[in-house]
Amino acid sequence: KVELWIISLDPWRDTPGSLPSLATTWKLPENAYVMSGKVEEVNRALEAFQLGQTRNESTGDVIHPALLYLVKPDGKIAYMLNNPSKKWLTQAIRRILPAE
Repeated sequence: KVELWIISLDPWRDTPGSLPSLATTWKLPENAYVMSGKVEEVNRALEAFQLGQTRNESTGDVIHPALLYLVKPDGKIAYMLNNPSKKWLTQAIRRILPAE
């Protein structure tokens, strides 16, 4: 029932062609998806989620908070968590999933 969607914060390096190897490197489960696209499109998505980021000029790495959004089945954001523990994440998921 739960899917993990990751939006790249670095579309300059995380091109659509590089995403499968990123998913493998990050050891993502089968229910996980990594998204990227044109720089302008990714930046619009990041602005919509109000996710600030900066680029380290010496390394080129993107510096950002570890934000996680939990989206309810109806598409509305239920929680925005910053680097949550596994316990918090599990509790939040249980709260938003419909009971079976």
